Amino acid sequence: MRNVIYVILLTLLSIKSNLAMSDQVMLGAYLYEDAYEESVFEDVYADLEVDNLSIINIFINFDYDWDELDTQCSAIVEQGAVCMITFEPDTSDNTDEDNLLSEITAGEWDSYFNQWIRDFRSWLREQTDENKKILFRFAHEFNGNWYTWSGEPGAYRAAWQYLHDKFEGAYIGGVSINEYIEWVWCANNTSSDDINNIRRYYPGDDYVDWLALDGYNWGDNYSYSSWLTFEEVFSDQYNVLVENYPDKPILLTEVASAEPTDTPDTDPYNSDPYEGDETDIDESKAHWIENMFDQISHTYTAIKGVVWFNMNKELNWSLNQDFNAYTKSDDSLIVIGNNTGLEAAVESAKESYVTTDYYSAASYDMGSNDELSQQWSVNENTSKHPKVPSVGSEKRQKHAEGLKAMSSSDISALRQRRFDWMAEIHTRQTDSPTSIDTPTATPSSTSSSSASGSVSLGWLLLLFVSIWIRGSYCKK
Repeated sequence: MRNVIYVILLTLLSIKSNLAMSDQVMLGAYLYEDAYEESVFEDVYADLEVDNLSIINIFINFDYDWDELDTQCSAIVEQGAVCMITFEPDTSDNTDEDNLLSEITAGEWDSYFNQWIRDFRSWLREQTDENKKILFRFAHEFNGNWYTWSGEPGAYRAAWQYLHDKFEGAYIGGVSINEYIEWVWCANNTSSDDINNIRRYYPGDDYVDWLALDGYNWGDNYSYSSWLTFEEVFSDQYNVLVENYPDKPILLTEVASAEPTDTPDTDPYNSDPYEGDETDIDESKAHWIENMFDQISHTYTAIKGVVWFNMNKELNWSLNQDFNAYTKSDDSLIVIGNNTGLEAAVESAKESYVTTDYYSAASYDMGSNDELSQQWSVNENTSKHPKVPSVGSEKRQKHAEGLKAMSSSDISALRQRRFDWMAEIHTRQTDSPTSIDTPTATPSSTSSSSASGSVSLGWLLLLFVSIWIRGSYCKK
């Protein structure tokens, strides 16, 4: 009898786990200055009232390798998250601003990537945590006009497939290192390239684990930007993804909203005037965040992870940093208060469908519509994640036209500022962050193991798990 109880109990726990993997939305972030400092983790976790995050995003290019990544990825894993490496195929030595994708496919960067793979393999051997994997976000925002790898979909697909195959052919412990990598294909929410069709960049289902989108609410701070709701930022590209790739889960790998009090012409990274206005002064960043989570839970259901860009950069994107402004006279920084979205983010993180655990792309059941998931609709692609109403197209088109109108010198200056910013971060952080103990939540399986002493305790646990499962889904 006891064995029967345990089998039933484990089955129910498995069902609960599978349901969580199907319906939970992961919470992640890009942290200030690529998360080198342990205090950055501590501050964000404390302010968000969480023990950890699911995903931490960092940025590198050909100027950097595992000399830097070892420190960053190890710290991120220690903090209970999975590291998402945003790899930009460019280098500060590329003074002619050439698209390097064809060089990758031609093998001209094989020496770099072969060493990268060897060092990654060494890093894997050093790790004992179950999160010893990475997300590899290669050549993101390819449909913009601000990166050198944009505008050549054929070269993009070929370089992606070439690298994926190279990684697939490298082994550790008898398995491909791709078993420890999830490949993230990331488009921008607005296309400003000459292609205007992200599908042409798609490398193929066998080469992609996660679909992803980047999108920001820039407010009215530019002459071509407007305050956009979450739906206005993402609806059109989201529909492209769920219609054409219904079996793939979606991450929002960069998302944030400006503050309504952000002031035009105060960006220290941009010497040119924004020429925007302050017509968005009565909007609410807190409401923007609340609406984002509400839309994801009810309508944008293919989205399985949100990675907030938590750093004040061009605008005040962060949830918990000081609210900054820059004087127009000498670009000096003044602190004028706190960002306004934190409380909304804290409350959203407490929702039953939000998790700070990590689930792989393969964990999510994107296609079936069984009786345990009747809250989803079925569209013509047999996906339980239907298309959403398209809103904000005219505003996004105006934004795209404004980006296209950027001069080559402006784009070059933006690119150089990015190199300078990345170099400053890596050169300043010469020491590894001090390790801190990550709070460990008691796994639910601990309760089931304690049941080995008595059949009556097993029945109590069985009842508890049944109520637990039922309660979770009554909330939805």
